[in-house]
Amino acid sequence: MRELILYDNADIGRLKAGIDCRQQGFLGVTNVVNYIGNHDHDRMLVELGKERSIFGEEAFKRIRLGVVLQMTSIGIPMIWMGEEIGEYKEKTIGIAKVDWSLISDREDNSNQINKNLLGFYQGLVRLRKGNRAFFSTNLDFFHEDHDAKVLAYQRW
Repeated sequence: MRELILYDNADIGRLKAGIDCRQQGFLGVTNVVNYIGNHDHDRMLVELGKERSIFGEEAFKRIRLGVVLQMTSIGIPMIWMGEEIGEYKEKTIGIAKVDWSLISDREDNSNQINKNLLGFYQGLVRLRKGNRAFFSTNLDFFHEDHDAKVLAYQRW
């Protein structure tokens, strides 16, 4: 999914294998952890900026796509600290702290994009917690359009 977010590489077959971990040999919901970033990589926002010079709303749009895929795929989602508030921080060795000022109240609302991302994450977490479909392996890919780079699926 990182290739999709970073490079617009919409290989639908690989995307389906990322959404349905059973296609990769995993047994089910508790056998795989889905993540966009971890301590071994720079944060996705950093990679989008460094690799593609994609910043601002376009970068956050790509992050939201990744979060939707992460949260609706079969498996357990893992959120790397700070991702949910749009932290732009390169990987470091040692102790790292979350920059909570990204979502603190400001008069100029300059951090609204960060607050919106947090709300987006919160909504998807509520969806997962409140919907038994995400505790099952029930998954149906019901539409594919390789030319338009569209894949539709449902969980139940």
